[in-house]
Amino acid sequence: MTNPVENWQQRLIVPAAILSVTVLAMTLVHLGLRLTHHLKPRQELVATAAPKAHDDHQLQDLLALHWFGQSHTVQGGGNQVETALPLVLRGVFLSSGIDSSSAMVQAVGQAQARMFHAGDDVGGGTVVAVGERMIQIRRSDGHMEVLRISKDPALILPAHPEKE
Repeated sequence: MTNPVENWQQRLIVPAAILSVTVLAMTLVHLGLRLTHHLKPRQELVATAAPKAHDDHQLQDLLALHWFGQSHTVQGGGNQVETALPLVLRGVFLSSGIDSSSAMVQAVGQAQARMFHAGDDVGGGTVVAVGERMIQIRRSDGHMEVLRISKDPALILPAHPEKE
């Protein structure tokens, strides 16, 4: 006679195997679907990642915003005589208001540059306006001259002159 426990174990082996294979198959299908969902490119992602043609009109609008401030044009600055005053323009600080712009001017022989605004007297003339890379000076005889930031390295005074 067969042992009832052995008979019971033999009858459960086949359904347990079927159940195990079914759970394993369902798990693999579930993982496969999740992977394909993550690996499949979505249409909305592809559409946003695609490069768009640049519109030159939009680019011009961005460039017209004057991100770092707008320079002031000095009236007649392009056709005026370069000043013969012994001055070197070290830099300009442009502001939104023409009257609040300033310039760093160093006189030849002076150790340091000084800050000047429109209306200030500067070595033989008066600062009339501060523009981009230049200042406009009215001499005591009424003639208008300009002092520009020099591009020639030989004409630029050293920041700290040698002490003799």
